[in-house]
Amino acid sequence: NSKHRVPVWQQLLGDGSKGFVTFWDYHVVLLHMLPPDVAKEQNVSSLVYDLDSCLTFPVDARVYVQKALRPDVDGLSSEFQRNFRVCDAREFVSSFSSDRSHMKGNPAPPPFYPPIQAKHDVGTNLESYVDMDPSAGPGTVLDMDSFVLLTENKCAPPPPSTLSQHLPSSSSSPPYSPPSPPAS
Repeated sequence: NSKHRVPVWQQLLGDGSKGFVTFWDYHVVLLHMLPPDVAKEQNVSSLVYDLDSCLTFPVDARVYVQKALRPDVDGLSSEFQRNFRVCDAREFVSSFSSDRSHMKGNPAPPPFYPPIQAKHDVGTNLESYVDMDPSAGPGTVLDMDSFVLLTENKCAPPPPSTLSQHLPSSSSSPPYSPPSPPAS
């Protein structure tokens, strides 16, 4: 949100007496949309991977929405309303870069893994992902209701943004093709 105060519950850094809520300036999770046949077989339409969550890893997106995002919380001030920038994974991996300069002065240690760097030199572009102006940045910005529908496979995922058209040709890769199932 515009205040950079995003409440997420069931977080490792949160206070147990308050539902493990943490107020992030932004928060990143991976939403894995399962193929329809797998979703039907598993009775799960999508999974959330949240490295900061107390919940199982991965977790059914319906559980994550209800326990970590809690869209039904009464009295949540408008300054804490959440929006979601949803990006295609291939686009994110090929275009996102952070040198972690935004973490300078933060008392928490940086993550143990190296900073994510795009295949081409773009410097740090975190702000274009954090900005919730729908006309800025990659992907599509969704409100809570739309994000919930997406996690339940009740709406189509947004297409990759036009950003991918502006990536240098050296970083472009062939279209994704899911692996073929093993021969029986």
